[in-house]
Amino acid sequence: MRTSLATAVSAIAQNPLRAAVIATALLSLFFLLLPDVDIAVSRLFYEPGAGFPLADVPFLQDLRALNRFLMRLIGVCAGGALLAWMLIRRLRARFDVRAPVFLLSTLALGPWLMVNIILKGYWGRARPVQTDVFGGESPFSNVWQIVDHCQTNCSFTSGEAASAAWLFALVFIAPVAWRRTMSIGIGLFAVAASFNRILFGGHFLSDVLLSWTLIFAVLLLLRWVIYKRPPKWLERPRLEAALARAGDAVVARSRRAAGKLRAARKRAFDTLR
Repeated sequence: MRTSLATAVSAIAQNPLRAAVIATALLSLFFLLLPDVDIAVSRLFYEPGAGFPLADVPFLQDLRALNRFLMRLIGVCAGGALLAWMLIRRLRARFDVRAPVFLLSTLALGPWLMVNIILKGYWGRARPVQTDVFGGESPFSNVWQIVDHCQTNCSFTSGEAASAAWLFALVFIAPVAWRRTMSIGIGLFAVAASFNRILFGGHFLSDVLLSWTLIFAVLLLLRWVIYKRPPKWLERPRLEAALARAGDAVVARSRRAAGKLRAARKRAFDTLR
């Protein structure tokens, strides 16, 4: 038993991206074969006539708000760090610009594009609270089933579970000595923030779990592309050179525009004299 577990852990460590893809496939197969699991889990938090009462608990509402805030805060900080690196030359030796590039690219391709735009926008799965199983009007649909039971911001998969899982991007760019502690802290928060959506009747269990595996696949893929085996145009020296050129061009144009503005203002004052 211990040997089998050690072998499995070793295989995951050697190729975590493959493990994330396999986990996504196995979870999908599980819920396709056993769709009643989703209903059974959500029913634990449903009360006939009252709906999902935990949605009204202030602490859980604050937890949801914190999850949203953290994603936005980290995204804004990463964007600011990237712009600062590009525009302020003396900062270019202070930190690895690949860190904000990694954060922004994983945020854009994972929670934003894949989950919120594509899956939630086109798969049409009704949220638990919207289904006739839990007092709504829409029928229940299974994972990966494209339906029209919901028109926008639908249940499959969970955007907030995706944003919580995306916080693990911080672990990938953190110093090695910090990673274990960060993984535990972020993991506990991600579990709480993600399952919070099930308590609210906002998502099924499958929505949450598949968001996690999909986001981890994105994180691991982009870590490979940006850090491990980048194409030539993404190799660190070329990436830094391209971003530095873009930043220098913006600074130069801004200075020219500021010079023209000062000259125009001077001419205007001279005319008024």
